Amino acid sequence: MPAKKKKEAVKELTPAEKCQEKLQADLDVYMTLNNACYYGVLKSVEKFLATGKAQVDAVEEESGNTPLILAARNGHLKVIQALLKHGADITKKGFGGMSALHHACRGDHLSVTEFLVGPDCKAPLDAEDDAGNTAVNEASRMGNLKCMEAVINAGGKADHPNKAGVTPFMAAVMNCRGAIVDILAKQGVDVNKVDGNGNSSLHLAAMCGFPKVVRQLLVQNCDTSLVNTDGKKAEDVAATDAIKTSISAYE
Repeated sequence: MPAKKKKEAVKELTPAEKCQEKLQADLDVYMTLNNACYYGVLKSVEKFLATGKAQVDAVEEESGNTPLILAARNGHLKVIQALLKHGADITKKGFGGMSALHHACRGDHLSVTEFLVGPDCKAPLDAEDDAGNTAVNEASRMGNLKCMEAVINAGGKADHPNKAGVTPFMAAVMNCRGAIVDILAKQGVDVNKVDGNGNSSLHLAAMCGFPKVVRQLLVQNCDTSLVNTDGKKAEDVAATDAIKTSISAYE
């Protein structure tokens, strides 16, 4: 008489495993195209797109972001490529008027940025957000040098002022992005351009209290005699006596 097969013991899930199982089940049930793009779940994105029923440019009610913008925000290149193959609109803007390219530059997603400005995509290089910032402004402010260069090399403007008159160079100065300050100066941007308050980059660096950036600007022959709308020179608004002295020494 054949021996009875032993019943395989059912593995008891740990609380953590039960939680993960439930989360996965919920994910499968509630996953939307927007969520799949945000998290970069390519298989889910392709599944939604294959049905032909998914709205490829579906706008989130609160943020106004599209699936493409959400994917760019988090650096999901393959998801972006899949969306574009299904007709996603690269010109769409979301929260704050930011485009996919804005988000790619802000997040320092170089491969995504290079693709968006490349021949297979051709995203609008100088599209403005609600504040008038372009992707170059955004990359400069965040200190994302490679992304900034990718957009400029593709034809994006290196000296575009936003609605407050702040250029990428000024944005780099105000955020102490020394490497970007040097690169933009070498590319020939106007280092003496002023913002809406008449402040030059030297004013801004002095006010922010960035001695290294101040020295960079002085070496680049920034005009120390410029006055803002309050009639003050850079040395007059300096955050420290040391900065004031260094500016005075160049006059």
